[in-house]
Amino acid sequence: MRGKIGNLDFYERNGEAFVKKSASTSKAQRKQPNFRRSTENEREFGAAAAAGAALRDGLSGVSKAYADNELSNRLTALFRKMLKRGTGIRGKRPIEVSANPGMLRGLELNRKISLSSVFNASGHSVTVPASRDEATWDIPAFDPDTYITWPQGATHFKFTLAISVLSDYEYDPAAEDYVAIDSGINCRGTVVRSPDYALDVPLAAPVSITASLPAGTVLTAASSLIVCQGIEFYQEVSAQLYILASGNAMRIHDLY
Repeated sequence: MRGKIGNLDFYERNGEAFVKKSASTSKAQRKQPNFRRSTENEREFGAAAAAGAALRDGLSGVSKAYADNELSNRLTALFRKMLKRGTGIRGKRPIEVSANPGMLRGLELNRKISLSSVFNASGHSVTVPASRDEATWDIPAFDPDTYITWPQGATHFKFTLAISVLSDYEYDPAAEDYVAIDSGINCRGTVVRSPDYALDVPLAAPVSITASLPAGTVLTAASSLIVCQGIEFYQEVSAQLYILASGNAMRIHDLY
C-alpha cells in the first residue's frame, strides 16, 4: 500500500511496508524561530536529495543494470556530508561537487559488487581532454578466464563507459530553494558499450571506448564530468544475447 490517508504516509522500503505520521506544521509556523532549525535541515536534506537525483538522472542509461536499491539513500547521505563542508549559513550552504571529487571517486553503484572484484586486469586507463567533453577507456588485451569473475550462466560480456555532468548547487534567495548553478547542462550524459566478447576466448587486441557529451555541452568551473567504468554480462540463447540481472558492476572512476 502506497500513498497518503489523512496525516498518515504509507510507503515501502526494501520490500517491507511502513507507515509514518505526516508533519503538519503550517507555512506560518515554519517561519517562527523555534522551527528555524527544522526548516534549515529540511532545506539542506532536499538539496542533497536533488543532487543525488541529478547524478542518477545523468546515469539513467545504466542505473537499471548496475545500481542497488539503496543507491538513492547512499547518494543523499553523501551529498549531505559534502554540503556540511561548505561555508555559509545553515540552510544556505552550497553543495560544491567540483571542490570535493574525492567524496564520489570510487563509489560503487552496487555496494555489494565492486568492479575490481569482477574485473581485475591491470594496465587499463581513462583519459579526459582539457575540454572535459569526452572520456576514453583503454583496456589492453587479456584473458577473461584469468581476469574476470562472471556470474553463473554468462557466456559473453561488454565493457561500459558512462559519463555525465553534475553541477554544483547553491541556495537561491528568490526561489527560496537550492538550484543547480549550471542547470542548462546538469544531468547531460552519454553511455557507450563495447562490442560483446565471449568469456571463453582471450582478447586478441586492446579495447578502446570513447564516450562524448552531446554537442554544445560546455562545462564551467561549477560543473564536473563524472566518468564511470562498468562491465555487464550476457547469456547467449539461440544466437541472441540477453543481459543478466546479476553480476554486473560499475563504479565512478573519477570526476574532472
